[in-house]
Amino acid sequence: MDFKVEMNERGEGVFVASLEGSLNADTVFSFEQKVLPVLVGTVKVMILEMSGLRYIDSTALAAVMRQRRTVEESGGRLFVTGLRPRLRDIFQVIHILPDECIFNTVDEVTGRLDAK
Repeated sequence: MDFKVEMNERGEGVFVASLEGSLNADTVFSFEQKVLPVLVGTVKVMILEMSGLRYIDSTALAAVMRQRRTVEESGGRLFVTGLRPRLRDIFQVIHILPDECIFNTVDEVTGRLDAK
């Protein structure tokens, strides 16, 4: 299956990785290659936009957890948006992220950040 990740900067230190396709053992390396350079830089907020993601496996979930740890170690935050209902259930059941880090849209996250 195909996988695509597009990186965009939404403000100083605020990055959005839009994911599309299937994120699994076969595609996680390309995902990490795209996202890692941003994580080791001056990222304050990383938003993983997953509305285009059809499938995620345990290898990819582990990669998301590693990315969260990397962002938090540098004082940043990682958020996830656009989860389909089944993927949202998976994220909540295995507690990959706290519920306050899961949003419906990127605009909801940036609006929350602007309000602080």
